[in-house]
Amino acid sequence: MLYRKKSAYPNVRNPVYNEATRNWAQLILNDSNAPIQQFLNSPMVRAELEGQGNGSAGIAQVSLFERIILINEWLEKYHITLSL
Repeated sequence: MLYRKKSAYPNVRNPVYNEATRNWAQLILNDSNAPIQQFLNSPMVRAELEGQGNGSAGIAQVSLFERIILINEWLEKYHITLSL
């Protein structure tokens, strides 16, 4: 065990999961009442959703969508209000 060769952490994503996070993020972006709306750069997120953004494709893009979903859910669940 002590001298075993290290292996990379497997990072396998299911295409169905990727599409589901994309669709959910799209719903949030289209919902003017979503609490995260005031914090989003909507044109940038829309470009990423359409695959035309400047960001990284693949895992980084899915991670962006996951963050949007999770933060929006947190804001809704705990009735968080923030002023900019």
